[in-house]
This record gives sequence, structure tokens and C-alpha cells, in this order.
Amino acid sequence: MFSLALALLAGCSPSGPAGIWLIQVKYDADAGVECATNIEENFTDGYVPGDDSAPTESEWTYEQSTTGSDSLLFAQIETTAAGEGVLLIGGDVLPGTAAGGAWSFAWTDESGTEDAAEHESGYRYTERTGSASEIAIELTLTGETASGVLVASSDESMRWTETDEYGDGAENYVGTSGQMPSDEYLVYDERGDEYSQQNGYEDDDCEGSTCELTVTSSCEGTNTFTATRTDYQDEDAYSYLQTY
Repeated sequence: MFSLALALLAGCSPSGPAGIWLIQVKYDADAGVECATNIEENFTDGYVPGDDSAPTESEWTYEQSTTGSDSLLFAQIETTAAGEGVLLIGGDVLPGTAAGGAWSFAWTDESGTEDAAEHESGYRYTERTGSASEIAIELTLTGETASGVLVASSDESMRWTETDEYGDGAENYVGTSGQMPSDEYLVYDERGDEYSQQNGYEDDDCEGSTCELTVTSSCEGTNTFTATRTDYQDEDAYSYLQTY
């Protein structure tokens, strides 16, 4: 995602942004992507297990380092109106606007699904997923060169609901421990030992008549780049430079 977004960045300049730009993304071993996961549920005894393990003392000390080269990319920018333009690479496009001598480009892709199943006895199960990825770019050009910062982020969510106590034939189709994957995320405590939390068809496991579980994950990372305008102009040259 970073390479794509950076490539899309490079093009715009208040003094005439149109053209094909060569972008150099600086290698930075410390510019990793940071992610976080959040879990929400309404189980009575279930909870998200914690990390209670203490570090083990050792006579050894371990170190690791990484190295890499800068990345080179081509991108094209075209103006669409006063103070407006688009960055293109391959078949991808980022719309942008100019303000105060800088250009800002951004685009968000979103998608989602929803599945539901209901048994005549009253049992109901739903599964919903959603995802969104965004590229936001701040770009400053000076003559035939440019510099900027890219922020790439993504969000994913999964939500399940399921009738808490059920029977009357529904368990023959969905099993006696439910369909929602609560056992992958939650545990319960029994005499000091932790066990995977499930939605037992005969047990009152959740607050209310429906069990709920939502898992969301978010990631974000930044990178910097520089760019130089090239002499490429015609469509044939740009087709040759497309990144696949």
C-alpha cells in the first residue's frame, strides 16, 4: 500500500504539476506499521485473556537489525480544474486539491458483507464484516522536485450475533456450541484454569437473549519520499513505465 500511495503522490506543483514523476521512497527500518485490536462482547463469564507471562531470565542477549534499499516508482499527475488534480499509477487514481502551496490527496476504499440464518424455532445467527483502507498524502513541490509524507491506514471489523439458548432442532444444524467463534477470542475461568468460551445451546452464556461479539483491527503507518519530474510526456512512455 505504501509503494502505491507514494507513487501516487509525486506529481503536483503550484507552478504546473502535470507530468510523469520519478519518486524515491527512503528506506526506514523504524517506519513500521502499528496495529491495534479491540474486542467487545456481552458474555457473562467470558473475557479476553491477558498476557500475564513474566520475562524469563537468560544469560543471552539478542539483537537484530534490518537493512534495505530505497524504492523507485513512477507516477503521473494531471490537473482537472483550478487547484484540483489526480495522481495516477497503473489503474489507480487519487483525487487531490491544492492549498497554500501544498497538495493533499486522499482516497478511501470500503467494502462490507452481511450474512444471516434463522431457524423456525427462533434461533438466529448473523455475521457482518467491514473493511476500509485510506491513503492520505501531503505533497509540496518546488520547481521540478517534490517532497511529502504518506499516511496509510486500514480498518477491519467482524461482528457476530447468535441466539443464546436454543434447541428444538436448531442444534442439529449448527451444533451444540454455536456458530460464532467466541472460543477463538474469549476464555472463562474455572478454579484458576482458563477454558475457551463457547455459546452452549443449553447454557445462559450472555447478557440478554442474544450473544454478541465484535472484533476490530486498525493499522496505520507513515513514510516520506522525494520526487523529480521527468521528461516523459506521451502516453507510450507512460504505458512503458506502469507499475504492476
